[in-house]
Amino acid sequence: MSVPFYSLLLGGIIVIFASVLQVITGFGFALVSIPLLLYIFPGYEAVFITMLLSLAALAIQTRNNRHLARWDLIWRLLIAGLPGILIGIMISGRLNEAYLKGIVGAAVLGYVMIQLAKNRQINKASKETSAAREPEGSVEETAEERKLPRGFYIAGFLSGILTGAAGIPGPPVVAVLIQILPKEAFRATTVHFFLINYAFAVVAAFWMLPSLASINWGSVAILVIPLFIGYFLGNYIRKFINETTFKRLVYGLLIVVGVTSIGQTFLQII
Repeated sequence: MSVPFYSLLLGGIIVIFASVLQVITGFGFALVSIPLLLYIFPGYEAVFITMLLSLAALAIQTRNNRHLARWDLIWRLLIAGLPGILIGIMISGRLNEAYLKGIVGAAVLGYVMIQLAKNRQINKASKETSAAREPEGSVEETAEERKLPRGFYIAGFLSGILTGAAGIPGPPVVAVLIQILPKEAFRATTVHFFLINYAFAVVAAFWMLPSLASINWGSVAILVIPLFIGYFLGNYIRKFINETTFKRLVYGLLIVVGVTSIGQTFLQII
């Protein structure tokens, strides 16, 4: 099925913005892309296209930080999440577009709440550190030696379900990894986990959902161009903006997107 030019143009603008957001803040590509692309592409096709684009976006980010990733945690989460991916894809095949938007909206809001809580925790820790300096190296050692948080494997499973059903694996995994990893290891670990997780999900979705065989691959190829435009644009403009203020604006946007998606589902249900 051909996609109108104006839809591809709008989709390209969405992808550029999502790519810039990903570069500047380190998160947000799927969170922004999926709920907005659901207005352009039908149902799960929007989720699948975003997963393909996310693979390309994440592959760029993994160039220099592979050695920082905690691969022991990544493989544990992936093993726990694989059954969830299959279940999520099976669920998605039974969902109409309204319910899919509701799941996406809830995942977006969940991610924002976790990020806001994380920021408050970081600010609090900074104040405490400035008031009483900790012994050198203690933060790193504590992060490495700390036991896995309660619900670690459940988080992996839930992340798999969210990936398979809505293409958004972040909220559960971020919630557990932020508790045990320092900043750089956290970022490298989540990026590599999302990359492999999406790869599993793309293969499984294409295998389990025959309808995806009719996807417009030309549209996907075209949207890769604004993806890279957004990547290079983000690297350029990040030098000139206040990242904290930008993140706050993005969180506000994501809250609006999440509430709107859930609201549409609610209105169609009643």
